[in-house]
Amino acid sequence: MDGQVGNEVAVGWDGSPGARAALALVRRVLPDRPVVAVTVGAAPGPDDPAVVRRVVVPAPAAAPARVGRAVAVALVEAAAGTAVLVVGASSTGHGDLLGSTASAIVEHAGIPVLLAPVPPGNGEGFVPAETRTSAVGVPEPRRAPGAAPAGGTGSVVVGVDGSASGRAALRWAVAEAARTGRAVRAVRVWDPAVLPVDQLLAELRAAEQAALAADVAGSPAAAELREGPVAAELCRAAEGAALLVVGGHGRGRLGRMLLGSVSAACLQHARCPVVVLTPAAVAADHAAGQLQAPTPTS
Repeated sequence: MDGQVGNEVAVGWDGSPGARAALALVRRVLPDRPVVAVTVGAAPGPDDPAVVRRVVVPAPAAAPARVGRAVAVALVEAAAGTAVLVVGASSTGHGDLLGSTASAIVEHAGIPVLLAPVPPGNGEGFVPAETRTSAVGVPEPRRAPGAAPAGGTGSVVVGVDGSASGRAALRWAVAEAARTGRAVRAVRVWDPAVLPVDQLLAELRAAEQAALAADVAGSPAAAELREGPVAAELCRAAEGAALLVVGGHGRGRLGRMLLGSVSAACLQHARCPVVVLTPAAVAADHAAGQLQAPTPTS
């Protein structure tokens, strides 16, 4: 694949539940995008009309402890030039290609990565939604055993924090929302619990509101300021959304991480699919001044 960003979406494929979830997610939230199935090794390709071509990457010759990272690098290199790389965030199948590899993909990819949540293979261990609360304080969604969170038909929610990562995420979210006709909500979260007690909350709220206005200046996104734990509030803001978009390892004005442990919590608990603007994609955005958005298909 060449170095130009096109309309195609690359899907990591090995026939596992993670791969099938990734392909199904593309059909739901990135409709009418041509799909390139990137297969590592000898797995048969998917039989799906959305797949316009297949790229087969030889299985890496690596020590068992390094196979996951080697697979990630192979997928990333094969997906170069596509608009988004979509992978399963986890898998319970024997042919698990992406479960332990997803974090390495996010680390190495030079394009945004869309992580598809994968349902348990048989629903074992399912606890009724009414009786459980997630680790970030968000009530778990009501869904059938074995069902994965599905992208809704609502807006695209993007986390902003004044960092280069947040700005790149906002630009990507605006471009994708324009392509699909969705609205964009830019959400900035601040947590009074982590602030020095000698600072006046009213002044800090005003400062955060001003910072949010600066975050979305010149953007069509609707601005939303929320208070509380960052991951929990981003997950709440994304309820009913088609996508939640977050930047890679960005630090905001208050020195807190928007990603890292927060992004991991969002990936685990958000009720919609999560797009991560990887560090390399953020660096490219910063260098170019604007993340190259895919051109709508005709």
